[in-house]
Parts: sequence; C-alpha cells; structure tokens
Amino acid sequence: MAKRFKYRFEALRRLHELARDEALRRLAEAQQAEQVLRDRLAELQQQRQAVRQSTAGQMVGQISLDALLDQGRYDVHLELQQREIRQQLGQIEEEIERRAQRVTLAEQEYRKFEKLKEHALEEYGQAQLREQQAALDEIASQRAGLHQGDA
Repeated sequence: MAKRFKYRFEALRRLHELARDEALRRLAEAQQAEQVLRDRLAELQQQRQAVRQSTAGQMVGQISLDALLDQGRYDVHLELQQREIRQQLGQIEEEIERRAQRVTLAEQEYRKFEKLKEHALEEYGQAQLREQQAALDEIASQRAGLHQGDA
C-alpha cells in the first residue's frame, strides 16, 4: 500500500502563512486608521467652511464683535486640529509603508514554502508512479514466468 504524502516543512509553511496573514491584518488596521483620519480631516474642513460662510453672513447689517471673535477662535481651533491630523496622517502613511513592506516579505517567505511543497508533491507523485510501474512490471514478469512454465 502506498504511503500518504507528508510535507516535512508543513509546520514552517503554516507558520509563514500565519505571519503573512498577521502582516496583512496589521496593514489593514493601519489603512483603516488612515481612513478615519482622512474622514475627520474632511469633516473639519467642512466645519471651517461653515464657520467662514457664517462669518461672511454676519458681515451684513449689525456686526457683533464678540460673535466674530468667537468664530475666529473656533476657526483657528479647527485649523490646529487639521494640522495635528495632517501630522498624524504623515506618520500613519510611513507606518503603512513599513507594514506593506512586511506584507511583501511575509508573502515571499510563504511562497517559498508553497513552491517547496508543490515540488515535493510532484516528486511524491513521480515516486508513486515509479512504484506502481515497478509493481506492474513485477506482476507481468511473474505471469510471463508462469506462461513459460506451462509451455
């Protein structure tokens, strides 16, 4: 009976597969964080635009100096938040790049073991065919020997 195929580096292949999956998960987390920051930045930009439109609307008729100063302070506050988020975006973009490189390396390592497994499986198949052919040759030679003995 033929023995089953057993890949001797299966544990390492699986370990590299898990490492690749973890690297992909961490990259996705960083990309999600980046998207959250970009959404917040867009939200702040809309708020600043609304403040500017409100300020422009108050420039007609009676002008409330306190209201203008409050809106100006709020606009500056929003601008500072935008700067902070842009700085965070720069950092997260660098982190995304590092994580993308880790994914690439992890994928390369995983593929090496996948190719080794494919090669080992192919060799196993060839060995199985040789064994089957040898068994068939043995049966054929035994039958030929029986037929010669009958003659």
